[in-house]
Amino acid sequence: MKSNTKLYDYAIMRAMKTVLTHPLKKFSIIDLSKEAGLAPSAAKYALDYMLINDLVTDERVGRIHQYQVNMENYMSRQWKIFFSLE
Repeated sequence: MKSNTKLYDYAIMRAMKTVLTHPLKKFSIIDLSKEAGLAPSAAKYALDYMLINDLVTDERVGRIHQYQVNMENYMSRQWKIFFSLE
């Protein structure tokens, strides 16, 4: 386990909020890092976490991976509701 887990949790939550508030938009790692205010490495970590847990889908366009919310996943829909209540 990583020693600074809280920082990674913060990055994941920030990335999830950004991705879930724009469900039709496709994000690259750089797009997400700019929009969420994260370092590209933190955005990559968060996207990898979301991809493993099936919260986002991954589409490769050339050399770039495009990530989009997986609205078929129950947890994605629940997190979207949670972020919309803020």
